[in-house]
Order: sequence, then structure tokens, then C-alpha cells
Amino acid sequence: MVNSLVGNGFLSVGQEWLKFKIDHAEWIKQWPEAQVKYALPESATSHILSKKFFTNKILDAEVAFTCFCKRHNIIGVTGDHFIVNHLLTYKRFDLTEDDIKNLNLKWSQSEILDSKRADNEAEEGINRLCGVAGRLLTEPQFCLERDALKTEAERIFGKNIYLGVQFDGNYGSNLLAKKSKSRSKYEKKIKSFLGRWGLTGMATWDLPVPQGPLIPNFLAHNPASNPTSGIHIFLPIHYPFQTDDQMLRKIRRCQQQAAERLGLPRGFAGVAHYAQYAQMFRLIHFDRSLDSRFETKRPPGYVSWSEEVAMDVLELTSTASVRRLRSWIKLCWQGKRNKIKQLREIGND
Repeated sequence: MVNSLVGNGFLSVGQEWLKFKIDHAEWIKQWPEAQVKYALPESATSHILSKKFFTNKILDAEVAFTCFCKRHNIIGVTGDHFIVNHLLTYKRFDLTEDDIKNLNLKWSQSEILDSKRADNEAEEGINRLCGVAGRLLTEPQFCLERDALKTEAERIFGKNIYLGVQFDGNYGSNLLAKKSKSRSKYEKKIKSFLGRWGLTGMATWDLPVPQGPLIPNFLAHNPASNPTSGIHIFLPIHYPFQTDDQMLRKIRRCQQQAAERLGLPRGFAGVAHYAQYAQMFRLIHFDRSLDSRFETKRPPGYVSWSEEVAMDVLELTSTASVRRLRSWIKLCWQGKRNKIKQLREIGND
């Protein structure tokens, strides 16, 4: 993500972005300065190219912006800050046998299987965290708390300041570029918000970044760095852990008790239906990205067209699936999650 080959030399990502802004000034001017510019997926840009929604210059810029973000493994830009979100940029390693031969890795069959197994585990882990992000973005309580923090930040620091919230283990912040007497007080609120909801940060105000499990927990000897809202488990080396015993039920119960202590929705503990929520997360992000191109005026047939694009981007089988997910998202935002049979949260014992 540091350098790109352009022309006969290398440009840093910052230099390449500066060149992009010069080459595509008309596209840049369309965006308010403080608005986040999310890249569209490649499959979406191909749909846009088939329509006459934009001038050729704007179309060229959209394709170039998507390529720029993909090349640097980012999802968008706000001001001159590049937005990173591994949940949305994750790709399987998927080394083929030809790759292994070409790279001269000399792996055994066992090592090849281990690589594929690691790929599967990583993909499943990402999908579960996407599910948590989807559960958060459809939780009215979370959205209200986040919006209150955003409003306060804009009041104190102004709307144009970069507010991607990211904390390290000691809660050192890169949130604010300028010093202020209000900074310390506000950062405490951010720290509390992130810790309570189990987040490592917010890539933008739109995109929560959930904490994953720490197995093993290399932070265990540094209490200040440990996540604050999870449950901590210690297993002795000798303990005969079995997947079919009662321990998983005990862990689930501890998660629920922790959620209650923190004043979080009980259903947020050990998020159920994470695969559906992962699709909802991806759809929310895609809809936000696409809609931002049509904020002033949407062309005739926009809704049905956007369903077709979303179907391709999310690799769904029909536009009916897109409509169903959108209806679920709307019901959740209205506080009617319990009306959705497929997302019913049971087993709170």
C-alpha cells in the first residue's frame, strides 16, 4: 500500500491520490469536503458503465477510483485520509497448485491442506465479525449513541476534521489532529463507547470494527491493553476441553450476563444468525456507497436497478433476496427485529 508504479516511476499512495485529484477534478468537485467517498465494487462499476447516468469523465473517474482503492487495499477516502477496513477488503489467499509450483514453495500435500484450512478459518472469522458489524448497524441503541458522539465531535472540532476513530491498546488516539481542552474528556467518552460495544475502533462513523477473539491472548499480561467488554477464560494446559460438554453453554450465559451488566441488548451476546447479519452489513455499506452518487436526483428505475447491482455485488441468487434484506434492515431500524422470524433471538438461558 506504500507505492504504485505509474508511468516510468513509483508514486506513494499520497502522491497517487494527488495525481488522481488533478486528473479527475470534475469528479472531486461533486463531493462536499467532509463527505466520505466510498469506492464502488468492480461489479457495480460495470453496471454503471452500462447506463447513461454520468458523463464519460465521471465514469472514467469512478472506475479509476475503484482501481485506486483496490490497489491500496482501502475502501475509500475522506479528505486526504485513506479508509482501511479489513472486513470489507478481505480476500482469501487461495494458493493453487500452479501458484505453489511457480513460487517454488516445495510444500507437501499436508502443508497445502493446512493452507486451505487456514484460509477457511480466516474467512469464517471475518464473516462472523461482519455479522457483528451488521448486528450493530441495525441496532437502534448503538446508532443513537454513535450519532450523539458524532454530533458532539462536530460541535467541538468542526465537521471537516477527520473522525475515523481508532485506538491502540493503551487508547492512544489518532482521532484528532489538533489539540483542545475538550479532547481528553471526549476521548474518555469514545473509549467508553468502544469498550462497551466491544470495538477496536470505527473505520468511519458508518463502519464499526468489532474486536475478534484473542486465542491465545497475548495481551493477558498487560491489563491496560485488554478489551474491556468481553469475558475472560483461563484454560489450564491439562484441562480436557470437549465441544460436546456444557462449557459452551456456560460461555454463552456469561456473554449474556456481561451484556446485561453493560446495558446492552441481550441478543447482542454471542450474535445469532451472523451469516444473515453479515449480508445485511455488506448491503448497508453498498447501499450507502451507491446512494451517495445520487443524492441530488435519482434516475427513473433507480430502486429496481440498484437491486440488480446489489444482487451481483453480494452474489445473491435473486433481487427478491435484496428486497428481503432491505426490509429486514428497515424493520430493525424501526425497533421491530422480533417481527423477523429468520432473525429471532432464542436460547437466552
